[in-house]
Amino acid sequence: METLKHDWFQEYSVEKPRKMARRDAKRIRCVQLSGDPPLCRKGLPAENLLSAKTGMFNGGFCSYMGMTSVNIDFELVGQKDEEFWVTDVAVSLWGKAENPRMIILQTAVRPGAPYIDAVRHPVESVDDVEAG
Repeated sequence: METLKHDWFQEYSVEKPRKMARRDAKRIRCVQLSGDPPLCRKGLPAENLLSAKTGMFNGGFCSYMGMTSVNIDFELVGQKDEEFWVTDVAVSLWGKAENPRMIILQTAVRPGAPYIDAVRHPVESVDDVEAG
């Protein structure tokens, strides 16, 4: 407690924060697909991943037959002064043998920057229906 009485704390602790950070989790709605969309089965494009509304169901995305991996680029497009912290990403799976064996989430700080692996999530079982 003695350190809190130091002059430095007394001088700088009276300044009010300029911007309050939101600490509660909220869905980020300003997401769009970036780059070329991946090949898909008819009626199941990658745009379905972003068009879902609460309480509504759509077919989701399904890669073209025979594809063993798919890359989908998403971009957060907010105002210049907005900052986002992505803390959770949920991926729904079929729960069948067609499930991927590994889900890799990569991130880049801006378009054109190199991607780095943020998460490598192995899918344990063919019965898994969600990865997060």
